[in-house]
Amino acid sequence: MSIKNYFCIVPFSSIKVNPDGTYRACCLHDSIKKPDGSYYHINNDSLMDVWESEYYKKLRNDFLNNKEVKECGQCWDIESSNIKSFRLGGLSRFKDFHQTLVEENFKVQKPVCFELAMGNLCNLKCRICKPDNSSMFAGEESIYKNCKIEDTRAYQNLKNSTQSLNRKFWDQDFFLNALEINFAGGEPLLLKNHEILLKKLIKKNKSKNITLWYHTNATRIPSPSLLKLWNEFKLIKLSLSVDDVGDRFEYQRYPAKWQEVKKNVLYFLNLPLKNRIFVRLDATISIFNVFYMVDLINYVKMVNKNKNLNELIFGYHFLTGKSLFNIRTLHPKEKNKIKYKLEKYTKLNHVITEIINYMNKEDWWSRDIERLRKNKIKTADQQRSESFIKTFPEMVEILNF
Repeated sequence: MSIKNYFCIVPFSSIKVNPDGTYRACCLHDSIKKPDGSYYHINNDSLMDVWESEYYKKLRNDFLNNKEVKECGQCWDIESSNIKSFRLGGLSRFKDFHQTLVEENFKVQKPVCFELAMGNLCNLKCRICKPDNSSMFAGEESIYKNCKIEDTRAYQNLKNSTQSLNRKFWDQDFFLNALEINFAGGEPLLLKNHEILLKKLIKKNKSKNITLWYHTNATRIPSPSLLKLWNEFKLIKLSLSVDDVGDRFEYQRYPAKWQEVKKNVLYFLNLPLKNRIFVRLDATISIFNVFYMVDLINYVKMVNKNKNLNELIFGYHFLTGKSLFNIRTLHPKEKNKIKYKLEKYTKLNHVITEIINYMNKEDWWSRDIERLRKNKIKTADQQRSESFIKTFPEMVEILNF
């Protein structure tokens, strides 16, 4: 009987800052609490405080003892569907660092990866998103909760978020050990304050060893000042949050415009950073786009016919957790109809098979989920003068919407 390897490199390599200023080990973990139950926060606690916390020490020790950490269930779940998880991706990206850890008997060093969600300032309110991650929800949230905009989570997160970080945070020497820095949001290309950190890394002669990774909604392009800074770094990675094409894209990523985003995709692919730029279309698989995923794959193939541009990589991840829009919440009969269509295209891309496997791995459907999902879609449709029925006629028939 083989023993499963539960080791994850995250607590040895990475720290994540949330849009509200709290910390966590990775995007799939909860925010980190102190022994007294309060949260570590950038306003009160340094990167070193978190890195040397009892939480991180226990997490490292659990992985060294090959324990199955409860909070890491989403990675085990993804892997059980034969899909590359966040855990496996980290082991691959930091292969050399992992080898160094092994050779030094896992002696704890400073983190080499920082994931910085710099507040919830955003210009979109995507169907799969929430107020924690986008300030644009404040208006709709105030109507839904019958409260003042100032009392909404979207507004409070914007007010207290990391987009107001002062120079003290960016000046921490912990950043000097970085191999990779991830910027998210909100929308990171709306936020100029992170340029303080980039300038510091350049001044300290550290930038040539560092990869910058931006998770952007592709509605904005970098400012001239940011482009100039990018030239000083080892590699620029851009993950473009594009889930669909045409009217369906605009419905899911409201109020983005498809023609503008297509133009920006070509702009990113044409940036003069030869061999130093990596552009990935990063789709989130949900009930809105699962039936139409072939159209998005074909769009990427069409873009890549232009050999004068950098290559556009197709990437994806699932909307996880018990979200109303997770494809596992579909009724088994609905899943079978989607599977019937997708199976025709399994030779087109291995992603199709992985989507089917993940979708059918578990049955999370319930009448309550179905009712809540319909109500949420109809409420947003009314507030935004949109129509799920007109935009997704095939899914309307499948869902008996």
